[in-house]
Amino acid sequence: ELIMNNNVKIIGITIIFSCCLMIINLIMYNFEIKTKVDTVILKKQLKTTTVFIFIITGRYNFKERKIQRDAGLLENIPKNVKIKYIIGDKSCNIPWEQRSTPYSCDGGVQTKEFDMVNTRLDKVLNSEISEFNDIITVDMVDYYRALPKKIKLAYKWGVENTNAEWFFKIDDDCYFNTHKILDGINNIKSSSNIPMIFGSISYNVDVPKTGKWAEKTYKQPKYPPFPIGSKGHGINRNIAIGISDKYEELFEYQGEDVSIGIWAYEYFKNTQFIDGN
Repeated sequence: ELIMNNNVKIIGITIIFSCCLMIINLIMYNFEIKTKVDTVILKKQLKTTTVFIFIITGRYNFKERKIQRDAGLLENIPKNVKIKYIIGDKSCNIPWEQRSTPYSCDGGVQTKEFDMVNTRLDKVLNSEISEFNDIITVDMVDYYRALPKKIKLAYKWGVENTNAEWFFKIDDDCYFNTHKILDGINNIKSSSNIPMIFGSISYNVDVPKTGKWAEKTYKQPKYPPFPIGSKGHGINRNIAIGISDKYEELFEYQGEDVSIGIWAYEYFKNTQFIDGN
């Protein structure tokens, strides 16, 4: 009788275990199908996009993204507009206190403790990506001084994956009004043959040699015209294609916005600057 009872228990446990495996497999199958469907829908949506707004954000800037989402900045937008966050697909593995500056990713050594911190944050990030479906990852290590690389990759991704006529860059610590952006773009007499930069344009600005925005590589005393980063800026497809095509050639200066101005001056001589003040 004892043997029979044990056999019954074993059979019962086996049945329960088999049922659990079936449920897990079903959940994974449904998740895989949903992911494929979401990917197809996203690709179709991007191909009908005429304005692509990308928000430059750090991998672990959870608070900034939450504030923008909670404010409804990514909701109720026209069908021809797509808004996505852009992050690097790799985190800096040098502990903050060892880096040569708070803005770089050098000057120290990788540690297991810091790797564990990044791993925990990556899990939170992956959940966020799955939940909101509004984050695009590009092939780079994510840190502040790499912003020029990030903006190049954002334009490259946009050119390759959308039919957008305009690309608009926003920071993750800014509020923005999509309809105002569209009004500004619609008032521009656009030409597909001329590279255009639209925003709050700075002229005749001295090149700083100290401080957070110290420029170590650009040798001229003043910057060429460039859009002020905190106010966002837009470029048309013409110059976006140029940046994408010359991705390897374009030197990455200290900031993404001054880099845009220098690239336009050095490579796209006939760029038209449109002051959006």
